Amino acid sequence: MTCRNRLIDFLETQPIPYRRCSHLPTHTAQEEACAEHLPGSRVAKVVVLMANERPAMLVLAADRHVDFDRARSLLLRESIRLAREDELAQLFPDCELGAMPPFGNWYGIPVICDADLAREWDVTFYLGRHDESVTIPTWALERFSHAEVVPLAERTRLRTVPA
Repeated sequence: MTCRNRLIDFLETQPIPYRRCSHLPTHTAQEEACAEHLPGSRVAKVVVLMANERPAMLVLAADRHVDFDRARSLLLRESIRLAREDELAQLFPDCELGAMPPFGNWYGIPVICDADLAREWDVTFYLGRHDESVTIPTWALERFSHAEVVPLAERTRLRTVPA
């Protein structure tokens, strides 16, 4: 069963509202926010870190970036790095590469959600594919992913081009 089908089946059995949306393929959370006509603060970016070679899933808003020093401290690990594409393919074999939903717990991976994203009313994320997303209440994401909610991201600063 694909990640998409598994997630849809799961949502159908839960007493939570959700909305599915198909769109042209996007490959970043910011592109997804644009495709959905949403602010980046309401679209989840999933980042998988390898902390001492063990995976951890970070979930933050599309308009944020990971504070690696904070993540290292939070995970109590000496070394952290971004997971490689081959590792992501192995960890999430039923998802398109880079389109995994924020339910790392389904794969035995701990989930850590940024506190700023957790303050949003709802959250949108990939449905295991780059051309489909789903929006659910943020409390449902926290509850069903068993996420630990902590501050772990910083607002992405836009670079300006000198005149």
